[in-house]
Amino acid sequence: MAEADEEIEVLQLKLESEICGLTMEALVEFVQHVKYMPKVNTESLKGLRKIQLSKGVRQKIEANLEKSGDKKALLEGYITMVTPEPPPLETPDK
Repeated sequence: MAEADEEIEVLQLKLESEICGLTMEALVEFVQHVKYMPKVNTESLKGLRKIQLSKGVRQKIEANLEKSGDKKALLEGYITMVTPEPPPLETPDK
């Protein structure tokens, strides 16, 4: 059981790292997926800083994890949402 807990902790740390690297626009989009602040508009964010938003999102994720039956799948899903897609491979000129 300790091994599973360690794996969850590693996933949580990876997710937090990815969240910290998001732009404000990407963070707002992720906020809506996590349902921390549904239907967010830019007007409601004028007084919020990125650190406040990311802290609130992480708290909501913790609450979601407590309710979740499959913490690993939930974290992996969140990580997929916040991980930027790699740039397309370049094709050499022929």
